[in-house]
Amino acid sequence: MSFSRIIIFSLLFVTGNFAYAACNSTRCTGKVSFIYINQDAIRVKINEDMSQLNCELSDDQYVTLNSTHPFLEETYKTLLAAHLSQNPEFTVRITEFSQGCDITYVTSRLSPDWVEPNTGGGGTLPPGPAEEPPICGKTGKPLPQCEL
Repeated sequence: MSFSRIIIFSLLFVTGNFAYAACNSTRCTGKVSFIYINQDAIRVKINEDMSQLNCELSDDQYVTLNSTHPFLEETYKTLLAAHLSQNPEFTVRITEFSQGCDITYVTSRLSPDWVEPNTGGGGTLPPGPAEEPPICGKTGKPLPQCEL
């Protein structure tokens, strides 16, 4: 491989790693760092610079899940789960030019380095509880001791 090709591939690799932006004009990806609930909306803060969003942040720091959102309950449950788990792959999509940066939808994805707990690394679930032995109808004792 020629030296110029090595340089080109190296530059593509390095600049490709910096191409990802946590926030852009329509969405932010990061951890849910704060949830503020009042009578008309739920305010959410992501631990990234949200000033790049193309909307007016509520109180200069929050995106807004309005109480009139058609999927309010599902969206709230998703953002609450992301907040509690501190999942770094939580994305909020906003409605551009909205006052308060209205949330259009959210996504939550497991981080690539996430490991499922209690699997031993093999991807199988731990064994469940032992099965109870069958019970005899007359005596209530396990079958081997059942009197017919």
